[in-house]
Amino acid sequence: MLDITNILENNKEWLFDGLGGTILVAILSCLGWIIRTVLHKFHRQNSTESKQIQINGDYSTNYQIGGNSIVNSYFGGKENGK
Repeated sequence: MLDITNILENNKEWLFDGLGGTILVAILSCLGWIIRTVLHKFHRQNSTESKQIQINGDYSTNYQIGGNSIVNSYFGGKENGK
């Protein structure tokens, strides 16, 4: 702790002028972003709430999957797009 106070005392002019203040704010912003990201991921992993919502209309067919999919559509006996 004594080393930190010595560093601050010896470099107070440089640290708190324009460039030093900008660098200090940038470092603190990055740390805040990292902490928020980690906490958000931790919250999502421990959450039991639903992550997807699907609204169905009248006479509609709805599919919900949990990954990549390939959908082939056929209308009137012809392959779509040919």
